[in-house]
Amino acid sequence: DTVIHSTAIKQNNLELKYASEIGLRILKRSDALGILTRQFETVAVSGTHGKTTTTSMVTVALQSCGLDPTFAIGSELSETGSNAHLGESKYFVVEADESDGTFLQLSPKVVIVTNVEADHLDHWQTLDRIENAFVEFAELTKTRTGFAVICQDDPGAKKLIQVAKSKSVKVLTYSQSSDSDLVISNLKLGIPGPTFDLI
Repeated sequence: DTVIHSTAIKQNNLELKYASEIGLRILKRSDALGILTRQFETVAVSGTHGKTTTTSMVTVALQSCGLDPTFAIGSELSETGSNAHLGESKYFVVEADESDGTFLQLSPKVVIVTNVEADHLDHWQTLDRIENAFVEFAELTKTRTGFAVICQDDPGAKKLIQVAKSKSVKVLTYSQSSDSDLVISNLKLGIPGPTFDLI
């Protein structure tokens, strides 16, 4: 009874037109995700780079803890061969797309921001507008008594940390710097992947 479409689907799409003709409810993907995130303890992962990888890492970490999170990721998770799954737990991990501002329609308890750079300027026009959107994204956690996890190693994200804290967002920082809340140390790159200590 409902058709959900992404921004890649144009209004003249035959299936979308038919759904409209027969009176089905039609939702944009961002609206549907917004509705879903209100029903879960949602972790929303964003940043101008690294969203898919980080969303996958959070999902696998929760699975490794014996939880069965619902997830929606921008590409297939190698552990499951799927980019989406309806889990049995109260957790939902979602890749939050900042490219067109739709990440501001989510209702996350936790946001993770990997970095903030001048990207998707076709939509945002200026770096200031992107930075302000990420501040709004971090502030979404206040309605769910949540928090933001932000990378302190990235200059744009470091700026976000200061502004978010000034707006009473609870922030946890992570980086290789000793003044972060979560410090990455003893980083070793290799096969099958990097290893590190988290303090």
